[in-house]
Parts: sequence; structure tokens; C-alpha cells
Amino acid sequence: ELLKSLTLELIVMIYRAAVEAGARPTELLGMNYDCVRRLAPIADEVQLCHWLTDMLERLMDGIREYRDHPNMVLLQQALRHMERNLHREISRDEAARVACLSPGHFSHLLRQKVGRSFRELLMEYRINRAAELLRRGNLSVAAIARTCGFPDPSHFGKSFRRRMGATPLAYRQAGARSQ
Repeated sequence: ELLKSLTLELIVMIYRAAVEAGARPTELLGMNYDCVRRLAPIADEVQLCHWLTDMLERLMDGIREYRDHPNMVLLQQALRHMERNLHREISRDEAARVACLSPGHFSHLLRQKVGRSFRELLMEYRINRAAELLRRGNLSVAAIARTCGFPDPSHFGKSFRRRMGATPLAYRQAGARSQ
């Protein structure tokens, strides 16, 4: 029974990795139920080995069915890295390295999958984060500018106004009035 529970734990960890690698979660949930149902009556190591082999083959089939996903997984890593590092200068090359892609291929995937260039997307992330901080209302505009990676409050104000149609202070005041 201990070996069965450890094997099941291994399969659950592999399922998580499979979802990250491209398998569809809804298909895996159905497999999970079937997996547990078929594991319960197993009585020896040989049966357990056959069960485990079958589960691994089904997982690999689930991953293979979605061929485009590995690029999206890599792209998502870079996007998460960008969002976590808005406070500092981030280069396209750095984001591409995080995604294990060449800078050119990274740029191509961004255009193809997200519809924006690296700079456009980074600016969008920074402005959206700044808008969120302005709505909360507890940081100064200069502190928000620094937190969101703008070199100075003036540059932040111009970029924010261009994208949001209002200065940071006007945006904050409008948000306070609407609450």
C-alpha cells in the first residue's frame, strides 16, 4: 500500500509537469479519476509496474497532442519574469534568455501570440501596475514611478498620460471619486 501511494504521488507530480508542458488539464482530470480507480485493486509490484507504464504513456500522448504549447510555456516564463521585475530595467535579450529563446524568435513569438513588441508589452505592464498602485492611493507618484521601473517621475507622467488619457494624479483623484 505504501508503494501504491508513493507511485500515485509520483503520477500527480508528473501530471502537474505535463500540464506545464502542454497537456490539457481537462483531459488529465478525467485520467486522474480513471487512474485512481484502476490503482485500487492492484495487488503486486508487476501489476503496479504495468499500471505506471500505462499512465506515463497516456501522459506523453496528452502532451504530444498540443504541439504549439512548448513555445507558449517558454513565453509565459518570460512574461512572468517581466511582471516580477518591473521595478528595474529589463532588456529583450534578458527576457529571451529566461524563455530559453533567441531574441529574434522571442520577438517573433511576442508579435504572433501577444500582438505587441517587447517594449510595448513592458510599457503596458508598467502602466497597468502603476494604475493599480494609484487606485490604492497609499504611495506617492514618485514612489510608484520607481516601483514600476520609470527613470523619473516626469517620464512616468508623460507615459502614463499617453496611455491612460490622464496624469497619474488626475487618475488617482478620478478613482477616489468613483469609489
